[in-house]
Parts: sequence; structure tokens; C-alpha cells
Amino acid sequence: MTEGVGMVDDTIPITNMTWQSHPIWYLELMNANSGLRIGKRFQQSLVLGRFVGTGEQQNMLYLDRSNTISRRHVKATVHENGVSVENLSSINIARLNGKALVYPDWLRYRDQLQVGDETYIVTAINRVA
Repeated sequence: MTEGVGMVDDTIPITNMTWQSHPIWYLELMNANSGLRIGKRFQQSLVLGRFVGTGEQQNMLYLDRSNTISRRHVKATVHENGVSVENLSSINIARLNGKALVYPDWLRYRDQLQVGDETYIVTAINRVA
């Protein structure tokens, strides 16, 4: 068979690529009182909150069972140049480096994030893929 004769070209040219992979980030926090470290890989966003025993959810990082921590207390969001955090709780405002987290702010290595009665130190915040 000669090339092009009797063959069907079933390829479709790609003209508009809308799918984009999102970078994977890793966040690790250390409880300043107990020394316990918790961490998770995530894409786009990660919610930090209280564990209520309903099973692990994909985009959640469970901090503690303390009643001073809301179920959904802080949200970390990925941007081109880093990760920001914002307060989600209307009862207990989270604090970043001692200042109330009223507006979203950048999260950096060694920052102190106070959520409820607990203080967490950022021991890792980096892009892994």
C-alpha cells in the first residue's frame, strides 16, 4: 500500500488548549506547643481546620480537635508567585505573625500562624512539582 492511499487520518488538530495542570505545593506546620508536625500536598487551595471525625477530605489539613478551631478556619490559596492565607472563621480570627488575618496575606517559611488557641510554625512551604 502506498503512503496516503487507503489510509484514514484520524488525528484532530488541537487549536484551543484550555486544560492546564496546576502546580503541586507542600505545606508543613509544627505545633509550637507540642512539636507535632502535620503536612499535606495540595493544588489550588487547602483548607485548615478542626478534625470532626467525618473522614479525611482531599483538600483539608486537620490541625487539632480543639473547640477554638473552626471546622474550616483558614484557607491557603496557590498563586503564581506563592501561597496566600485568608481567615474563614467569623468567630475566631486567625493571626499571622501576631497580626489579625483580616485580609489575605502571603505565607512564608518560619511564619507563625495562630489558629484558635494553637500556634503553628510554617516549617515548609514549597512547590514540589
